[in-house]
Amino acid sequence: MEWVQRLSVQDMPVFAHSARMLQELTEKSDAGMAEMAEIVQRDPVLAAKLMRVANSAYYNQSGLPVGSIQRAILVLGMDVVRQLYLTVSLMDSLVTTGPLRERVDQELARALHAAFQAKAIAQLSQDPAPEEIFVATLLVSIGNLAFWCFGGKLAIELDMHLRKGVSDLGQIQKEVVGFRLFLLSSALADAWKLPQLLQQSLHNMNSSEDRIRHIHFGWQFAQASDQGWFTRQVRTLGVRFSVEHDMSLREAGAFLARNTAAAAAMTREMGAASTSQRIPLAPTAPSDGEEDNLSVFDLPPPVGRFPVENAQNRLDCLKHLASVPFGTDFGVLQALETLAESVRNGCGMDRVLVAMLDGDGIMRSKAALGEMIHALEREFHWDPQSRAPNAFNRLMEEGGFLHIRTDLPNWKPPILPSNLGALLQGISFVALPLVVLGRSIGLWYADRTPSGRVLDEECAKTCHTFLTQGAALLEARIRQTSGHRAQ
Repeated sequence: MEWVQRLSVQDMPVFAHSARMLQELTEKSDAGMAEMAEIVQRDPVLAAKLMRVANSAYYNQSGLPVGSIQRAILVLGMDVVRQLYLTVSLMDSLVTTGPLRERVDQELARALHAAFQAKAIAQLSQDPAPEEIFVATLLVSIGNLAFWCFGGKLAIELDMHLRKGVSDLGQIQKEVVGFRLFLLSSALADAWKLPQLLQQSLHNMNSSEDRIRHIHFGWQFAQASDQGWFTRQVRTLGVRFSVEHDMSLREAGAFLARNTAAAAAMTREMGAASTSQRIPLAPTAPSDGEEDNLSVFDLPPPVGRFPVENAQNRLDCLKHLASVPFGTDFGVLQALETLAESVRNGCGMDRVLVAMLDGDGIMRSKAALGEMIHALEREFHWDPQSRAPNAFNRLMEEGGFLHIRTDLPNWKPPILPSNLGALLQGISFVALPLVVLGRSIGLWYADRTPSGRVLDEECAKTCHTFLTQGAALLEARIRQTSGHRAQ
């Protein structure tokens, strides 16, 4: 396959070489610590990263400093060091800049999350080599990762198709790329001599063999939890896991939540903070006491962290906007911040953001608040002059209201600006234009993604009505202030 040749020689030669050498070392019955250390030390940058991870609390529970590769192999074991080196090498080979960075981050986050879940389940099942399961799970999506990093125009074209919504992912991959991406994973696994367990998992989706089932469950859970821990799919997987492993639902939830937290922590430790932020942490686990029988899947959003709808809060905000004098201490931006806070606390939203044009003509976040807001705020920007049609530009030009619900069957994703398509993929949200003095000058955005709560029709309408009232009041105050100044 041409793609395999290109990735092996041009795009990912270091990872390809490392993977082959480590697999050959694994197959040698007389392989020793010195040979393993020699392979790792050939790349000082990767070796340094591996040492940092080896000294983390997750891997080095003794707390004794690990100061050399030889010491790391002695303390952690060759299998763990091999797993760490391959993971760090993969992450170092990926391109994390460019228009498809969000897809790469999301794909890598999902792979790492799945790998940590699968490994922990293998350990729970007393598998003799859980590190093999970690590596195989991590590399299930190696073809996807390579394609989004190095696919060029084809990757951008596929991204555009996916943002429009597709009913058959494999078919659209075949039409745009020429083949399904899992075939690229299989071809790379063969060319780079990746573990045989990876090949088996790619071609035996319904296998009853325990090791493959661990891999598939890790991926199913990682993909489902991307939509929130409160979703029906996550709970169904939790129930299935609890039955298969003879646990209570509470114990199963706590187990899966710990694995997710470990995946996020280790990803940060490996220097991939933006990827770590995409691993969906579980809500706070129930404490001992009255909530002993509750599982993490049953927890309501913590009070104060994820506000519920509050009509009085919305009314107080409108009264405040109607009474405060506009001037140097309270202007349009301050009014928008007040409205954003009341949308969150009065409409029961997790995250609220308002975007406006900056000095370069780019639409960017001007006010944002809520849980997990920083990554969204940083990446929420687009060029409204772009010729490519998108739903946000259309909202600002034509008015109206956009309510996306991914929890409904047969939902269709909107066409969004290219850099936001992956960021908001699979997220339920509401959006509407910010109109002042008859001009559309920005965009409101709100969602409930961090808590995983459903963004239903009633909540969306409440948000729409409140922001429409707030915009009308804001416009009236601006006109009133301008009139007073003219006099």
